[in-house]
Amino acid sequence: MSAKRRNTMLTVCIALATCVGIASADWVTATVPVGSFPSSVALNPVTNKVYIGNEVSDYVTVIDGATNRKTTVIVGNLPYAIAVNPGIRGTH
Repeated sequence: MSAKRRNTMLTVCIALATCVGIASADWVTATVPVGSFPSSVALNPVTNKVYIGNEVSDYVTVIDGATNRKTTVIVGNLPYAIAVNPGIRGTH
């Protein structure tokens, strides 16, 4: 397995384990592929969404923590950082 793919899987597994909670974090519950060079992860605990910035691909992958369904949002050049504001249900 390439280092790039391993880093991608590790990032998603950590994010999904966070969504599921501490009791279920001891094993992988799902593997969701994301874009090239995932460089940041943010979790919104209110909406149960995981946001992954794919720096090389110029988009953010949004994963629904309940269904593991993903969507892609094109955001422009180098989305290297993501912040979530659960109070307004927004991302920055």
